[in-house]
Amino acid sequence: MLKAYDSRGQLLFEAVGNKSDTVDRLDRALQRSTPVGEGDALSSELALVEPRDGRLPQTTDLPTAEWIVVVHWASWCDACRALLDQLRERHAQRSGRLVLVGINWD
Repeated sequence: MLKAYDSRGQLLFEAVGNKSDTVDRLDRALQRSTPVGEGDALSSELALVEPRDGRLPQTTDLPTAEWIVVVHWASWCDACRALLDQLRERHAQRSGRLVLVGINWD
């Protein structure tokens, strides 16, 4: 699963499953930057991350960026790893504008 948020934590894009066109659809959604939800959906997403030092990560812990992309993945999932490779490429192309957050379910 992949979700993209704007800098206010509003959901811009969600994809379940890892289809070959997921990253292209993500690119189009980021260019539009039209929220598909209300409020700070990112905070509830970060609540799934394992706490560090007894504290859940907050949106303020992330680097400042235009978009935050959260990807749920597992090491046994070949499609997930392929998606991560594509996302790393997009991250390099959008240096400073895109933050990737991975949530591993192994």
